[in-house]
Amino acid sequence: MKPIWIVLLCLLGAAVLAALVWLLVWYVEQRVLAKALGRVPEGADAQAAWEQHVLRKQGWTADSEQGRAALARVRAGVAAVQEQPHEDVFTPATDGTRLHARLYRVPHAHATVILCHGYHSHAEHDFSAQFPALYASGGCNLLLIDERAHGLSEGKCLTFGQLERYDIAQWVHWVRAHSRVQRPIALYGVSMGAASVLLAAQLPELKGELACVVADCGYSSFELEIADAVRHGTRAPRWLQKPLARICVRILRRNGLDFDAVDTTPGMAALDLPILFFHGDADTFVPLHHSERNYALPAGGRSGSSLSPVRSTPCPRRSTPSATGTSCWSSCGATRTTSGPSATSRSDERAGRSSAKSVRL
Repeated sequence: MKPIWIVLLCLLGAAVLAALVWLLVWYVEQRVLAKALGRVPEGADAQAAWEQHVLRKQGWTADSEQGRAALARVRAGVAAVQEQPHEDVFTPATDGTRLHARLYRVPHAHATVILCHGYHSHAEHDFSAQFPALYASGGCNLLLIDERAHGLSEGKCLTFGQLERYDIAQWVHWVRAHSRVQRPIALYGVSMGAASVLLAAQLPELKGELACVVADCGYSSFELEIADAVRHGTRAPRWLQKPLARICVRILRRNGLDFDAVDTTPGMAALDLPILFFHGDADTFVPLHHSERNYALPAGGRSGSSLSPVRSTPCPRRSTPSATGTSCWSSCGATRTTSGPSATSRSDERAGRSSAKSVRL
C-alpha cells in the first residue's frame, strides 16, 4: 500500500475517533443538562423521593424511631397543605409559559404571602413545616406557586432565577389584579426560591409593590453555588474540583444561562424593604456564607438592621426568632404565630444554627 493511502486512512480514523468523542461529550452534556434543568418526578414518586431525602440528610432509616417521627411530621405537613381548601390559579409568564399556583384564602387577611419553593422540589414539601402555622395565624392569604418546569407549571427547564424572578413578578401583578382590597405583599422563598425572590425584589417593576422578603437558605451567586456543590456534593479530589466547576459553568453558559442574572449581590444595596434571612450553619448544599454575603452588603435605604443567631436542636424544626421575625411580618400588617411547626422542611433537615436578619421600614 502506498504511503499516501496509509496517511489518508490514518486521517480518516482520527476524524472518526474525534467524531465519536464529540458525540459522547454531547450525549453526556445533554444527560447532565436534562438531569440538572429538567422536570422533576410528580405524584407518588415525588413524595417518595422527598421522604428519602429527609432520611438521607439525617442518616436515619425508615424503621428507626427518629425516621418514623420525621416521616410522620413530613406527611402531616404535606397533608395540611393538600387538605386545606384552595383555588388552582394560572397566569402566563412573560415568555408565554403557563404558570400554576394554589391560592389559600383566609377571612379578613391583612396581607398576601407568595411562597416560592426550591430546586427540584414542590411547595407542599418545602413549606410543609411553615404552612400550618402560617395558615392558622389567620393573617395572610397564601399563594403557593409552582416554579416553571415544576408541578402544573409549564416549561421544559428551570433557570435558577434567571427567568423565575420575572415569573414571581407576574404573580405579584396577578395578586394586585385579582384583589378587591389592595393588601401588602410579601415574598417567601426557600433555596433556589430564596435567590429568586431576592432577584425579583430588585426588579424596577416591583419597586414599591412589596412589603418584605423572607429568604431561607438562598444562594447569593449561582456560579459560586456550583463551586460549593462540586466541593461538598462530589467525591472528586480537591485538585479536580475547580476544573469540574468550570466545566459545569461553561456547559450551562453555552446553553443560555446568564450567570450575571443569577447573582443577587449587585442589587442588594439598593433594596429599601425589610428582609429576613434564615440559614443553617451546617448546610452543605447551599453554605451559610451565601446569606452572610447578602447580609454584609450595605443596607441602602433600610434602617434598624439586626442579626439574631438562633440555636436549633439536633433534629431542628423551623426556628422562629420572635423579635426579628415579628418585625418583618408586622411590616405586612399581619400577625404570625410563634408556636413550633408540625413538619420538617428541606432546610430544616440541613441541621445547624440559623441566622436571621430583619430590617424595619
